[in-house]
Amino acid sequence: MGKGLASFTAEKFIDYCLLNDIKPCWDCDIHNHGSYHLGTKLGFSNPKKYTVIYKEKLTL
Repeated sequence: MGKGLASFTAEKFIDYCLLNDIKPCWDCDIHNHGSYHLGTKLGFSNPKKYTVIYKEKLTL
């Protein structure tokens, strides 16, 4: 399975944010189970649904 690289990297980035008065936020698709699990493991909670608007590639 994983070697903990995502956790290590995210923890270091969170530490950087906190040391520099930046509010860390975790943002992922609710269906991205790996990212959601990592976010909760790192202490993030209270997920909110939101709308993402995107433009599909135009095919000629």
